[in-house]
Amino acid sequence: MPSPTASPSLFSTQTHISRKKRTLPFLRILSWSLIGMSCVVVFFANLRFHEQVLAVGLEDDFFYYAQAAKNLVFSGASSFDGVHLTNGYHPLWFLIIAGITKIFGIGSFLGAKTIYPFAISIEILQTLIVIGTAYLSFQIASKFCSENVSLCIQLLTAAATLMQIRTGMETGLAIMMVLALVIFRIRDEFQWNLANSLAYGVLGSLAILSRLDVALIVGPMVVYDIFTEIKSWRARLQVSLAIVCGLLPLFGYLFSNLFLFHTLMPISGAAKQLRTHHLPALHALQTFLGFFFAKNSSLLILQVGLTIIAFFYFRTFSRRETKYRAIFLTMLWFPIVHLLVITSASDWELFLWYIYPWIISFVAAGIIVFGGNKVTALESGLKRYETISVYCCAGFLVLYALMVGVYSNPSHNLPYQAALKIKEFEKKHPGIYGMGDRAGVVGYFGSQPVIQLEGLMMDKNYLENIREKKDLMDVLRKYHVRYYVSTRAEQDKSGCWNVKEPWQAGPDSPAMRARICRTPLAILNHKQWTNQIFEIGGEE
Repeated sequence: MPSPTASPSLFSTQTHISRKKRTLPFLRILSWSLIGMSCVVVFFANLRFHEQVLAVGLEDDFFYYAQAAKNLVFSGASSFDGVHLTNGYHPLWFLIIAGITKIFGIGSFLGAKTIYPFAISIEILQTLIVIGTAYLSFQIASKFCSENVSLCIQLLTAAATLMQIRTGMETGLAIMMVLALVIFRIRDEFQWNLANSLAYGVLGSLAILSRLDVALIVGPMVVYDIFTEIKSWRARLQVSLAIVCGLLPLFGYLFSNLFLFHTLMPISGAAKQLRTHHLPALHALQTFLGFFFAKNSSLLILQVGLTIIAFFYFRTFSRRETKYRAIFLTMLWFPIVHLLVITSASDWELFLWYIYPWIISFVAAGIIVFGGNKVTALESGLKRYETISVYCCAGFLVLYALMVGVYSNPSHNLPYQAALKIKEFEKKHPGIYGMGDRAGVVGYFGSQPVIQLEGLMMDKNYLENIREKKDLMDVLRKYHVRYYVSTRAEQDKSGCWNVKEPWQAGPDSPAMRARICRTPLAILNHKQWTNQIFEIGGEE
């Protein structure tokens, strides 16, 4: 099969060279300079907040990782509360954070006395992920598109990844790993031999370990790729066996889950999937629609719109790029399948990091719509103003970075502000705490153990309490909780407080409830919500 660069059905050598001549090298230099500058502004501007550096952009869920990693490094147990073993995290991101904690955490290998070395290391890691994603997206796009179109895809992919990764979640790593898998597969020198097949499997395994729902794209991509590109059943079998060998890290993770935690998948996923049925949850879908108007997902409309348009151009693209149709079709379908699966499995509300598949589909959609030598109306318009388009994309990235740098402040991080108040309360009230929503930052910055009442960082046995809808007070006493920190408790006319855990569980999911008829020891107001701290009793 002729290589893509030599095929007359794709770019001719003459066309490829003429495009390069029309493109000023300055634009590529500008693109990389602005990506680097934006990362510096977004991440390292946080250092001006001194001891509050970790509170600027990181979401509460990041601190579930950080606290469990800290306990693993210093206590030898994968645990959030220091007592119950848990696997409520995506493994590759967790191991990376644990490694950073081991080297740069307070009291770590290097003997750090403050959180600065850890915080700077996290921010360097985030910067490298954004740069890596920008590099990979450009390399993929430049194989099919003009350089200026590739720069537009690069800049917008970098901006979207920057929005994702500053939350501290694993999705930026997942995006980078999927793009690394794609670039490995579409490179000109790729051949279906055992070595490449083994590497294909290893990269697929690492991509899935970065975030487990990446299996929704890696699985179909690899299977469809094998069956469309390899015609011999014997060759298919040989390649499949090599790929399976490459998946050994994934199999090792699943085996360790069964052996150590008695469950195949992370307990955090199981806690969200206790629904009585698994039809798509309208409640969860409604939260997805809200991201179209959120400031930290301002590119979602473009990503969704371009993905939809790309389906209409895919047939033309697949005829021209036959050997890559499996790759790009699965990239297009990934966010749609992902959204249907997660809203069917769980009726919890969606969070910002759940929209990361649309960034992956955006890369594919941009290539399908604007790549190749067939000039569409959209592509023609972009070519006419291609330099302006690059400047506009660069301007968006810079504007976002400047807004984050100027307006980000720890005072805007309400879970962190709540954690500071609870930390002060802990000084005079030692004991085991129980808390559901927003317990991550409390567990990390506080000095007392916190039972995660949603089950996200607990174990398999704890989930049975939720599944059976046990009385919350009985469960708190069972786990020796002395102080219960409620989130959004509702006070009735008699003065009693009605509480529910998990609070974010949807209408089809079980939950533990209680009616607490006692005065809270403390009521902490945080604008949109209020925490009440109740004394449950001493240890039994």
